[in-house]
Amino acid sequence: GSGPADVRELSLTLAEHMLRLSSADGMSASEQEAGTARLATLLDSGPALQKFRDLIAAQGGDVSVVDCPQKLPQAAYRIIVTADTSGFVTAIDTLALGKLAGRLGAGRMSQDAVVDPAVGFVLHRKIGDAIQSGEALLTVHANQTPSDDFLKEVQQTFIIGNQPTTPPPLIHAVRGI
Repeated sequence: GSGPADVRELSLTLAEHMLRLSSADGMSASEQEAGTARLATLLDSGPALQKFRDLIAAQGGDVSVVDCPQKLPQAAYRIIVTADTSGFVTAIDTLALGKLAGRLGAGRMSQDAVVDPAVGFVLHRKIGDAIQSGEALLTVHANQTPSDDFLKEVQQTFIIGNQPTTPPPLIHAVRGI
């Protein structure tokens, strides 16, 4: 219940759709509104977090990582990539960013590749955010020292313009419900 607002919105929207799908006869608008309020309460008051712990335990995982995420695999290097100009984040080339994460080992570039759960990116800016030259765009988590060329490629996935940009909607469309 205390995470980023966009993750909360996405989680509640997904839960609302799951609730709607679980109702064989459909739901009235008032039932849907009550269900949405109940989902938010479950998220905010702790039962959703407990259910997450239960799911981890059921799969044989270490439940203690929920309260102590430092127990998760940690990358050897954390490098902050900064903006080289001031303005507004107008776009992020997420396909290129995903491919770069794959090169770090965050995804499989081939079927037999091993995924390194410690590597990847933590974004500090989103589309629409104002940014000054030298401020953090993202942090690279890597287990090998990334080259300057690699870091420049990461930096170039962020497009910084002079005019403010309206962020795109978090959820573009829902199909099949």
